[in-house]
Amino acid sequence: MRLMFRFCSKLAVLFFIFVSFVYAENNNANVSDILFARQSIAEGKYYVEVGKYLDALEFFETALEATDNRYIVADALLQKATLFAHYMDKPEEAAKIYEEIFRKFPDLPQGETALYKLALLYNDFGDEKKALEYFKLYLQYYPFGRFRYTASFFVERYTKKPLVSPKKKFELPPVNIKGAPDIRVRLFKGKSAKIKGNISVKDSSGRLILNINGVVSVYLSGKMVILNGRQLYSPVYIYPNSSYLYLLKKDGYRGYRGYFKIFVSKSKLYVINILNIEDYLKSVVTSESPSSWPLETLKAQAVAARTYALYQKLHREDWSYDVVDNEGDQAYNGIKNETKKGVRAVLETAGLVLTYRDRPILSFFTASTGWYIDDPKYIFGTGYPYMRAKPDPYSAKEKMGRWTKKITLNEIGNYLRRKGVNIGTIYSISPYKTTPAGRVVKVKINHSGGTKVLRTYTTVRRAAKLYDILFSIQQVGNSIVFKGGGFGHGVGYSQWGGKALGEAGKRFDEILNFYYEGAVIKKMW
Repeated sequence: MRLMFRFCSKLAVLFFIFVSFVYAENNNANVSDILFARQSIAEGKYYVEVGKYLDALEFFETALEATDNRYIVADALLQKATLFAHYMDKPEEAAKIYEEIFRKFPDLPQGETALYKLALLYNDFGDEKKALEYFKLYLQYYPFGRFRYTASFFVERYTKKPLVSPKKKFELPPVNIKGAPDIRVRLFKGKSAKIKGNISVKDSSGRLILNINGVVSVYLSGKMVILNGRQLYSPVYIYPNSSYLYLLKKDGYRGYRGYFKIFVSKSKLYVINILNIEDYLKSVVTSESPSSWPLETLKAQAVAARTYALYQKLHREDWSYDVVDNEGDQAYNGIKNETKKGVRAVLETAGLVLTYRDRPILSFFTASTGWYIDDPKYIFGTGYPYMRAKPDPYSAKEKMGRWTKKITLNEIGNYLRRKGVNIGTIYSISPYKTTPAGRVVKVKINHSGGTKVLRTYTTVRRAAKLYDILFSIQQVGNSIVFKGGGFGHGVGYSQWGGKALGEAGKRFDEILNFYYEGAVIKKMW
């Protein structure tokens, strides 16, 4: 009897595998689309982590267009709303998406989270009536939900007082800074690191643990930091006893101002460089732009970089760092990239920040905008008053102003399939949606399985290694020739354009006004 049961069980398992295989074969397109969408969400989360918010937004949009799977759609919408609410100063747009998620997916965890975050959003902006309404709705729908205790606390709190609503919903408050703040720069995330110098090691209370002059090997062990074989509780702080601290990077030891914070989080060792924002900029300016460029251009870069760093600091207060040290946020290579001219650009613009309504702007900058600056709303679906579409004759004549790339259709198809896009042999590629400036936001691909529309920025741009999506398409046999311009996302300050403007005798404020029209330069410290 037991043998017969085992035999029947095996038959059932084999039948289930066979049915699953047939189902998967018949639904290969759906499975492929789901995998591609999930991968796009994962990439979007990564770009949030390194500060590339427009890239993150584009990947979340890619996921939304890749599949109608309700779990993935709900997840992508939630990621998008959180990006708007916490990092892009767009609470009103976030509120609309939170409402949409709850309305469409009240039975999913994302629906519960969205309703709770919607209530918190109204609470954060002082609309007590709306906050109470949504906290009550949360408890009605999710009486045993994950956030029931917090929701109950707010309901009890608000029912004991007269409620108020702001005259203007979601009005962001002005930002006032009393002095030049410190900035926390993530230099390393991994398993082990090497630090060099004449240093003091202290614990979180400031107590001196030891002094070392030489190379320090740092590892993680569980939640502990192993420093030259000595086990220490995380976090530990490393201060220079003289000059600078040095961290081993791929190109050798790099020197840094300030001090290091070392800690363990989620099985990763982190090294954070903490230093004054003005000292940080002394490296950033000439890590981002060659020191041979005009002084006024470097001053424009300094103001844009200072604004960007301050913006990220204000929006990452609950993070363990404010910026990363690479182009994800902005390049920072320590003292090796400091030059007299770059330092002068920082000193002569000290405390100057680009603002809109007394808040630091999200000062995106790119290597080149080609021949046309774009409005992010046409590419990424959301914009800012200080970023407007207009011709850029200055970038057009500089490096990356014009370029040509050629690639076979087979190479593009192979790349897309590796990324999980369900696509057959490609016959042709043509623009499907373009901005008024000419950037190709979406392409239509004719292939052996039919036609497919894809977002260019996250797919074909990567497949063909294009510098920007400002291009025309010409098919030559089995190849595509892209004739384009620009290097980056095409919005905000163009570094090569800034060079040309500086060479034309423009002051740094005139350069910035050209690219951030409507923003006001304000001395914040």
